Formats: sequence, structure tokens, C-alpha cells
Amino acid sequence: MTRNATAFVSSLALALCAQGWAQDKGASAVDEDGGPVTAYLCGRIIPIKGDALDDGVILVQDGVIKAIGPKAEVSIPRDARRVDAADRVAMPGLVHPGSLAFTGKTRYSTSSRSTSGNKKISESLAPDRDASEGLARAGYTTVTVIPTGGGFSGLGCLLRPVKGGEELMDLAEVLREDGVILSMGFAAGTASKDRWRETLKKARKYITDLAAYKKAVKDGKAAAEAEQKAAKQKPKEEASSKKEEKSTKGEEKKSDDKGKEDKGKEEKGKEEKAKEEKAKEEKAKEPKKDAKLMPLVDVLEGRQVGLLAMASTKDLLHFGEIFESEPAFRPTLLMVPGSGSRGRMEVWRLEEPLRDLGVPVVMSADVGRAPRSQTRRVEQRLLLDAGVPLALVPGPLTKGGDDVGAEFRFRLSELVRHGLREAEVLRAVTLTPAEILGIQERCGSLEVGKDADLLFFRGHPLAPTAQLMEVLVAGERAFAREESTR
Repeated sequence: MTRNATAFVSSLALALCAQGWAQDKGASAVDEDGGPVTAYLCGRIIPIKGDALDDGVILVQDGVIKAIGPKAEVSIPRDARRVDAADRVAMPGLVHPGSLAFTGKTRYSTSSRSTSGNKKISESLAPDRDASEGLARAGYTTVTVIPTGGGFSGLGCLLRPVKGGEELMDLAEVLREDGVILSMGFAAGTASKDRWRETLKKARKYITDLAAYKKAVKDGKAAAEAEQKAAKQKPKEEASSKKEEKSTKGEEKKSDDKGKEDKGKEEKGKEEKAKEEKAKEEKAKEPKKDAKLMPLVDVLEGRQVGLLAMASTKDLLHFGEIFESEPAFRPTLLMVPGSGSRGRMEVWRLEEPLRDLGVPVVMSADVGRAPRSQTRRVEQRLLLDAGVPLALVPGPLTKGGDDVGAEFRFRLSELVRHGLREAEVLRAVTLTPAEILGIQERCGSLEVGKDADLLFFRGHPLAPTAQLMEVLVAGERAFAREESTR
């Protein structure tokens, strides 16, 4: 074989090995025992985490992203369904951390003084298919529905929209998870502030009493174990004492009696201490649980997500005293005007306290104006520069739809025009709200292992002429602008 022929064969072998590796890589990306695989061949992919990708592929199986990357690096199984989306831009579905969908409410409120923290909004929802599809038409694939009001309004739930239709809808079709967030509200006022202080004090007392009870139980168990150990050790010590007594028979009796007396005192002291610890355990009582208070206790101990709504700038300034008195209470702030409030939230006045609190903020995407001026004030820029995690919402999202989605995206594009980066804006409607809810491992960005919540746009999502063409929720079509013939 000539040298050129040998080189050719070697190159061919390497190429075949590389092809085989790519096929193995693709095969390992999908589950051989799983369902059908769909490959979306996209003109552009905006994953949120990481740089945008041109001419990319997203492999979806059983509602989950199995692979994502450039076409040259993703091996598509031979039996996969291929969807030509070369003229589309793909990005993750929007996430709403506090909507009023299916509640019958159209405005946020902070005026009441509810104490029913354990009340679930899911028990009073009335979902319908048109409204569900409307959320998808607006670009939302994950929606948290919350009760609204002052005090402790109750627990919100996580919904995933589905395609519309004529048949009646059952809540189970859209309910993903219940009790995901404690919704609260505060309106400045002496009575409201006193009630908050009182409730937080009760929650803190419960936590302290429970810790004391657990310590007493633990100490009691330790004392009981020590007592049992001492009881088992006593016969051995007595036997050893007898042997020692025989070997030291020639010693003076007075010294022997003194040793026994000292030993007896030591054993008696141990027994008395064990009895005292046991008495403490029996005396300690587990503090009684107040079902309405438990969600707040969970927020204080980091087991429950909290969302605190405020309708005016002065509300946060008044609530500052309460934050100072309870360092563990750091819920996400929902800062949008509620019912009865006038004007916009002057978030720019709160830049320093919000930075010091270090909590995420949910606010509208509107661009404000400086007082008595036509100068634009981009408060979102101020908060981002201060290191405040920011989630943007279109106001009280109740039904959604084309108009809501297009208007919201226009507001987002306005923020870009006034200085925010596209990546910051898109993160504020996807990954940041997912992080606020603690569900970032499931949604908020396009990554392997996450739910296949996909938006397909014709044009860049923030472009004025962009159209949302198709929405997938966990791989299932929830909205399509036109029937696909693919």
C-alpha cells in the first residue's frame, strides 16, 4: 500500500471513529427506554445561562431537554422527529412569581389584615381552558398564583398552562405544585405594624420554645442512657472492689472505709443528676402548633418562600423597623401599585434600603420619570447596579393573551433602549423568578435535564416586530399561532 493510500485509510478510520463517538454521545443523551425524541433545529437559541447559539439543536424526550448545542456537536437519533425551526428563535418560557390568574382579582391589594397564613389559594381557583391558553399566548409556561391582601394572605400554587379547548377543565390539569409561596402584604399604619410585630413575635417564640423542648428531650435521653450505663457498670465495679479488698487485706480499715464512702457519694451524685435531667424531660412540653402561623415559621427558618407585597414607597420605609427587629425575615418584595394606590412606586428612593436588605424585588417593566420632569428614570438599572436580584412582571397577570404578551415585550424592549442589556432583561423574566421560587433546577433556562418549556419566536423576542409562534410546556404544545405541517 502506498504512503498516500495509508494516510487515506488512517484518515477514514479516524473519521469513522469520530462519527461513532458522536452517535454514542447522542445515544447516551436520550433514554433508550423512554418515549419518542424530537429534535428542534433552531436558527438561534437563547439559553439565558451562557451565550446565544446560532444553528443549534434541542433534543426533547418525555418533556425534558436531553441535549442542546450546535448542530455539529449534537447527534440526533435516527428515529427522532425533526422539527425545522431554522427561521425561529428559541428561548425558555417566562416565569411569573406572583400572578392573579383564575382568582377573579384584577388588582393587587395590601389593605386587609388576614392571619390565615395556611389558607391555600388553590382551593378557590376556577381555571378554564381559554384563560389557560391565554397565559401561554403571553409566553408564560410557569405561573405562580397568589392570594392578595394585607397581613398573611395565604399560600400560592404553581400552575403550568395547557392548550385550550371546549371541554371543562379540572384544576389538576394545570396544578403543578401547591403551597409553594406564602403571600403577604403590608400597608403603612400603626395598627398594621403592631399586628405584624405581634405575629412575628409569636412565630419567634414558637421557634425558641420548640428548640428548648428538643434540647430538653435530647438532654433527657442522654441522662437516661448515662443512667443505664452506670447501672450496667455497677456490678463490675463491685466485683473489682471485692478483689481489691482481698489484695489489700493488710491495709488499715479506716482508709478502706473512706474510699467506699467517697465512691458512694460519687455514684449518688450521678444518680441524682440523671434523675434531674429525666425530670426536666418529663416537665418539658412540646409547644402547640398554630396552623395559621406555621407558614410564617417556615419562612423564618428557610423552608418556605415568602412574597411581601407593598403598594407604596412609604410602606417599605415604615416596615424597615420590623426588618431590623427580625433579621431572619427576608421575603421577596412585590413592589407594584395595588388597589387604592396612586401613581407609581418610587423605587429609586429605596435603592439604599433594598441594597442593604439583599432580597429580590419583583416590579413592573415600566420606565418611570423623575418628579416634575420629563426625564426618564430607569429604576430597574439602579437596582441591578446595586446588586438587587430583579424579576419583571406585566402587572396583575390574570388571563394573558396576545395583547398582554406583545405589550409586555414592548415594555421590556423599552428598558433595553434605555440602557439595560438584553441578557439582563430576559433573565429577569425567566431565570430570576425561577430562582425566587426555588424551581431553577426545573425551569428558567434551557439546560439538559430541565423541563422542555420552549418559546419559538419569529424574530428576536425583544424586537418590535417579533411574533410568538409556538409555546411548549414540558414538551407539549400549549399554543401555536399557525398549524404546523412539519
